[in-house]
Amino acid sequence: MRKKSSATRDSRLVFRVYALEKEAIELAAEKSDLKVSTYLRRCALGKSVHPRLTEDELKLHQLLVEYHNNFARISNLIRERQDFIPALQEVIGAINHQLQKFNT
Repeated sequence: MRKKSSATRDSRLVFRVYALEKEAIELAAEKSDLKVSTYLRRCALGKSVHPRLTEDELKLHQLLVEYHNNFARISNLIRERQDFIPALQEVIGAINHQLQKFNT
């Protein structure tokens, strides 16, 4: 659990937006599973804001992790057979690349 800082946010920033902009901001914050204030603060400070993953994306991520682990195990099992290693490392690298897309 993250420890809360003793510093409090005591300054307030107010600005006007059009109704359509407000709805767009609220929708983007909801998609990111953040409060509007947290969403806007992160955007303004250049911090990353990622939309939460859908059920299908979560299942796909879990499946990719499982595939990655299985290919790594296979690679370890056939380490003596050097002719398999490059092909397996290529597949593992491709899966890692896809997994990195979820982590950014």
